[in-house]
Amino acid sequence: MKALHKTLSTMLQADLIQITHVSFNQMYTGYSRYYGTVIFVKVFGPDRERKFRTEQQVTAQLTNRVLASFQLASHEWVLVLRDWQLTPVPTALTPTLVYQMGQVVAQFHHTVQLPTTPDLMPVLDFDGMVARVERLKTSPHYGELMFALQYFLDHRMMIRTALAQQPVVTLHGDMGTRNFRYHHGQLVLIDFERARHVYALEDCFKFFFEDLQQSSTLIQAFWAGYGTDLQIPPLVIQWLLLQCSTGIFTYVNQIADDRFEAVGTAMLAQVTLPNH
Repeated sequence: MKALHKTLSTMLQADLIQITHVSFNQMYTGYSRYYGTVIFVKVFGPDRERKFRTEQQVTAQLTNRVLASFQLASHEWVLVLRDWQLTPVPTALTPTLVYQMGQVVAQFHHTVQLPTTPDLMPVLDFDGMVARVERLKTSPHYGELMFALQYFLDHRMMIRTALAQQPVVTLHGDMGTRNFRYHHGQLVLIDFERARHVYALEDCFKFFFEDLQQSSTLIQAFWAGYGTDLQIPPLVIQWLLLQCSTGIFTYVNQIADDRFEAVGTAMLAQVTLPNH
């Protein structure tokens, strides 16, 4: 950690301060004499190249923040950005603010372009889902996950047909209040490493459960801002809820977070299985 800090400080001629944040990445900020401005440095592990490249590509499309991107001799991937001195949004969400969030997300979904490589495209991978759930054998949610998953495995053709009719967009991948910021008074999204092509609703579940607390008023405000009435079959909603909750449990299996785990638990509780 200290060696990385020293290497970056020397390369970027910067007085870097590490940002304390629970993440798989390491982040720094400080004034760079090389660039003549305050910079934000995001370091991805050697095995996180796809996320590094996705973040670089999306950030470059949406902003002029990207100053450099490279791989260190120690194999970490480094993204150097202008530090925009962003302002957090209020913690108390109002319908007006959530409406604006819906507008920003809709613009992101429909304008950001990503390569159509297999790792960025939506894949209805039942075997992969089984493997992800199997890795959660030590989780207290394992039994409930397996029970729900078996239902969808028994109805996989119905799911394939239903999902084939859903629009595919470029989702943000980690949409939440913490990834909305103000830049010179304009509401913007940040943190794009998880962006990929997928079904629009998948970007919203975590936000609806975790940030909006399933408030019907706020959810309606979001969709009003988003501007599209998604016609989503119940079976698709159930499948996406199972996927999203499994993703949350996978995360908290690596980084303990009781509050976030409770979000996954609430999602899983809404996976109802008719005739099963």
